Amino acid sequence: MTLTSYKHLFQKLWEWSKDPVLLLEEDGTIIKINLASEMVFGYTSKELAGQSLTKLFLVKSEELFDSAEKCLRKKVKYVTSEGVESLAVLSCESVELGDRLGWMLYVEGEKDQLVQQGLEETADPVIIHHQGTILFANTACLDLLEMGAEEILHRNVFEYIHKDHHTEMEERVRVSNQYRGMEPTTIKLKLPTKDIHVFVAPSPVFFHGKSCTQVYMRNLSENGMQNDLIFGDMRVDMEHQTVYKGEQQIHLSSKEFLILLKLVRSPGEPVTVQTLFESIWGTDSFGDTRTVMVHLSNLRKKIEDDPSHPKLIQTVRGEGYMFSFD
Repeated sequence: MTLTSYKHLFQKLWEWSKDPVLLLEEDGTIIKINLASEMVFGYTSKELAGQSLTKLFLVKSEELFDSAEKCLRKKVKYVTSEGVESLAVLSCESVELGDRLGWMLYVEGEKDQLVQQGLEETADPVIIHHQGTILFANTACLDLLEMGAEEILHRNVFEYIHKDHHTEMEERVRVSNQYRGMEPTTIKLKLPTKDIHVFVAPSPVFFHGKSCTQVYMRNLSENGMQNDLIFGDMRVDMEHQTVYKGEQQIHLSSKEFLILLKLVRSPGEPVTVQTLFESIWGTDSFGDTRTVMVHLSNLRKKIEDDPSHPKLIQTVRGEGYMFSFD
């Protein structure tokens, strides 16, 4: 194996990697860690310098490093500064550290990979932040904001929120830090070349070993998507999070509105109850899928002409629920 130069490889990953990366001595002693590592583990690079890997990972160095040139890909538990345990997959490669050899250790969270994969497959813009610091933005979000990942990751969400909404959003971030969900709302974003209005629907998610907020967005700007979704005599007003049947306003709870929104965004396509629960209540919320069933029942009572024989929200046996409109 050709050893990789620390100067060229490590510095490239250091500033913008969204995954934890650690630089180690040949015996596994920590030299320093990147910003993503600090955010996941809760320690600064200075605090971990000179420490053994056992400070973070429930594994001995000799169990991880197979030879002087390769590291076994291994699933291990890690522990944050707050005592939170989670699973990760460790992999590494040899690097040159001037006149000696060392290791570049990569940390991949198993659950984080699944979350990111799922969000990359959706056409909706989504970010994940922890107390305002952006940890993930999918491709649709980067397209909406007209930015690259290296420009937005590890930045604060308030850098992109218009000052008119700072006070409101500071309160919402404070509430999200208390492990409660938040109501959807409409805010203005400040982009390099323009301002846009977006509908935002937050939900809790466990990401990078900590409680975070996942935010679904929809462009409501004049040149973006239309504010209303219309199905016959039913109109879904995105900007004001309201629903009308004819001239009558239908009063929905925030969770009922988000369920409806999730279904009408993909008409004719079944959505599983588990997907509804995780996307609206969050993957680590208390409760179970029966919560979704209760909200779905209430939603049908409000929007269906005959809730006992629903036509708009149909049950697809073995698959979930589907919004249908002829």
